[in-house]
Amino acid sequence: MLFTPRLLKLPISRSFFLFGARNTGKSTLLRHLTLCIEIKSSDNVLENKLTSFINIIKDLENCEAICISQAVRAKKIWNVIVLPWKDALRKYFTK
Repeated sequence: MLFTPRLLKLPISRSFFLFGARNTGKSTLLRHLTLCIEIKSSDNVLENKLTSFINIIKDLENCEAICISQAVRAKKIWNVIVLPWKDALRKYFTK
């Protein structure tokens, strides 16, 4: 995969968020790219809906990749763990 340099300089030492149009699969990169998050509104996340996200994380070393969705149960697609949103909030965003 080829990465194109951007004009925007993203902070290395802090978290940041990428915003985009609805249904484009926004990704969040936190803490030196160790946790990558894809957010989907669907209750049935399929591999073909994660293709772009999977292509990004393939090039990142030691990246934990999760997809937060409306799914009823957790499942794994390639190296992406698809989690129901309540489980993801509990696991990653509460102390």
